[in-house]
Amino acid sequence: MPPGRGSGYEDFHEEQALGKVYDGNLVRRLMKYAKPYTKLFILTITLVIFLSALQIAQPYITKIAIDRFIIFSNAKIDLSDESLPVVPDVLERHRDKLLPLQEEGIYLLDANELDPGRAAWLEAEELIGREKFYIVDLSKVVDRPAVEEVLSRHEEKFEATGDPEIFIIDYSTLREISRSDLMTVRGRDRRGILIIGAIFVLLLVTVFLLQYAQIYLMTLVGQNILFDIRNALFRHIQTLSLRFFDSNPVGRLVTRSTNDVNVLNEMFTSVLITLFSDLFKFMGISVMLLIMNWRLGLLLMAITPLIMAATLLFRIKFRAAYRRVRLKIARINATLSEHFSGIRIIKIFARENENFRRFEVINRDYYKANMYEITIHGLFSPVIVFFRNLGLALVLWFGGGQVIQNLLPLGALVAYLQYIEMFFQPINALAEKFNVMQSAMASSERIFQIMDEKPDIVAPENPVIITDIKGSVEFDDVWFAYKRLPDNSDWDWILKGVSWSVEPGQSVAIVGETGAGKTTIISLLSRFYDIQRGSIRVDGIDLRDWDMQNLRRHIGVVLQDVFLFARDIKSNIRLNNGEIEEQQLAEFARTVNAHKFIERLPNQFDEPVTERGSTLSSGQRQLLAFARVLAFDPSILVLDEATSNIDTETEQLIQEALLKLIRNRTSIIIAHRLSTIQHVDRILVMHKGKLVEQGNHQQLLAHGGIYYKLYQLQYKGQEVGA
Repeated sequence: MPPGRGSGYEDFHEEQALGKVYDGNLVRRLMKYAKPYTKLFILTITLVIFLSALQIAQPYITKIAIDRFIIFSNAKIDLSDESLPVVPDVLERHRDKLLPLQEEGIYLLDANELDPGRAAWLEAEELIGREKFYIVDLSKVVDRPAVEEVLSRHEEKFEATGDPEIFIIDYSTLREISRSDLMTVRGRDRRGILIIGAIFVLLLVTVFLLQYAQIYLMTLVGQNILFDIRNALFRHIQTLSLRFFDSNPVGRLVTRSTNDVNVLNEMFTSVLITLFSDLFKFMGISVMLLIMNWRLGLLLMAITPLIMAATLLFRIKFRAAYRRVRLKIARINATLSEHFSGIRIIKIFARENENFRRFEVINRDYYKANMYEITIHGLFSPVIVFFRNLGLALVLWFGGGQVIQNLLPLGALVAYLQYIEMFFQPINALAEKFNVMQSAMASSERIFQIMDEKPDIVAPENPVIITDIKGSVEFDDVWFAYKRLPDNSDWDWILKGVSWSVEPGQSVAIVGETGAGKTTIISLLSRFYDIQRGSIRVDGIDLRDWDMQNLRRHIGVVLQDVFLFARDIKSNIRLNNGEIEEQQLAEFARTVNAHKFIERLPNQFDEPVTERGSTLSSGQRQLLAFARVLAFDPSILVLDEATSNIDTETEQLIQEALLKLIRNRTSIIIAHRLSTIQHVDRILVMHKGKLVEQGNHQQLLAHGGIYYKLYQLQYKGQEVGA
C-alpha cells in the first residue's frame, strides 16, 4: 500500500463507476437546458448547412475555371460511317454540341461530353483524335476586330469550319503565335477567369462572415446553456443534506461545478451543431464525387468502411482511456483541496514530505493515465491520415490515367484532389466528435449523479411557518446514528433515548466527555439530520413538520471553528442581508465587545478578510461570530464550545456579551470550561450517548456524579464548593 493511502482514503476519494458511452436519457435531460434556445439552434444549423454548401462549391468552381477557361478538350470525331452502331447514337445525343467541320462527317466535340466507356471505344477504333483544338467563335469574342486581325495574320494556322463565324486551331499550333496575339484570341477566356475569380473571392468573404456568425452563435448558445446548468447544479447542491457532504470531498464537488460543466460546452458547440455540418458536407461531397465521375467516386468510397471500422475500434480504447483520466484528475482535485485546506496542520506537524509522497503517487497515476490516452490518440490520427493518403493515391492513379486517356477532364481531377481533403475532414471530425461526446457523457453522468441526489431531509407537504417563535425545545426519547454497524445488524447509536426540555427564555448547558453526543444534539436541533426514533419539538411542533428555512432562521449557532468568508468584516456579519444597516453593525459589534479590534483595523468594517479569516486571531473570529448571530436576532441561541479558543482576557469580554445575548432567548450552551456555564438554569450531563445527570451547578456538585468528577479534573487543587 502506498504511504499515507489507506482503504478509507481510497474509498472517500474514489469516483463512482460510469455507465454507457452514449446514453439517450442523459442527452434528453441535457436537451431540456437547450430548449429555451431552440430558435438560436435552428438559426445556427441553417447557417452551418448554408456554409457547408458554399465550401462544397469551391472545388467545383475551380473545376469550371480549369475545364472551361484554361484547358480545352475539343477533339475531332469521325462520324462519317453511319453503319457503325455508335455513330447514330452520338449524332442523336450530342447533336447540339457537335461542330461540323468542312470535311463531310467530321465534327468537333468536347471529349468530356462523352461517356467514358463510349469515348474509350471511339479512341480504340481511331474515330476520335487525341489532338485538342481551341475554338474561336467570332460572334462571342470580346474584341472582334482585333481577333479578325490575328486570324488574317495567321490564316494558315487557323482552320475554317462549317460555320463561317467559327475557326479552330490545335493546341500545338496555338503555342506558336505570339503572346499578345494569344491574349487577344483568348480574351473571352481571360474575362471568364476574371469573373470566376471574383465569384471565388466573394464566396470566400461570404464563408468568412458565415463562419464568424456561426462561431458567435454557437458560443452564445453554449455559454447560456452552461450558465443555466451551473446555476441549477449549485442551487441543487445547496439543498442537499450534510450527510451528502460528509461522503463527498470538496474537490469532487468543485470539479463537477467547473470542469465537468465546461466539458459540456464542447458538446453543445462542437457536436450538436457542427455534426449537421459534417454530415451535410460528407453527403454533399459524396454526391459531387459520383456526379463528376461515378467510377472514381465508388473507388474512393470503398475505403470508407475501413475508416469506420478503425474508428469503432479506437472508440473502445478512447472510452477506457478517457475514463481513467477523469478518475485520476478528480482524485488530484480532491487531494489538493484537502491538502490546502489543512495546510496549517500539515506545517505544524511537519508532514510536508509525507504529503508530497502521497501526492506524488496520485500524480503519477494521473500521468500514466494521460500518457495512455495520448498514445491511443497518437495512433488514431496517423491511421486516418494513412487512409486519406491512400485515397489521394487512388485518385492520382485511376484519375490520372483517365485524364491521359481523355476520359476525365483535368479540372475534375484537380477538384477531386480538393474534395478528398474535404471528404476526410468530416470523417476525422466525426471521430473527434465522438471523443468530445464521450467526455460530455461522462461529465453529464457525474453531474446528474449529483442532480439526482435526494436530500435526506425532506420538507413536509404542508410545512408549519411561524414568524414569532417563543423558543421552547423538547427532546423526547431521541435515538440517532450517523451510520449502521459494519455487520449491518443495527445502527451505530450516538444518542440513546435522550429526553430533556427547555422553556422559552431559559438557558441549558450540555457537558460531557468527547464523543458523548453533545455536538450531535446541535445538528439535530437545526435538522441537519433526521433522527431514527423519538421526536424533537420546537414550540411543541415536531421538527419534521416545520419549514426548514423558517426554523433555521430563528436558531443562531456559534461553532467552535468559526468560518469566515473571503470578503470584508461587514459582509461576514450581515451575510448579504441588506436589511442590516451600517449603524446596526456598529451596535452589534459594540454589544459583543468586537468593536475594539475592528476600530483598530485600517478599513474597520470594510477591512478585507482573507480565506477562512486566517489573518484574524481565534478570539477575533469568535467575536465576529457572536456579532453575526446577534445581527440575525434568533429566538434560540446555540453556542457549541464557543469560548474554547478564547484567551482569559477575551473570555471575560465574552461572558459580559453572553449575558446580553442570552437575555430573553432560549440558550443551549455546549462547553468544556465549566466556569462559563455556572450561570445557566440547568446543566445536562451526557455520557456515552445518554443523559445521565441534570440540574444546576450546585445540585450537580452536591450529587457527586460525573459532573463532580469533571469539575474536579478542571479545578484540581482548588476547593470544591458544596
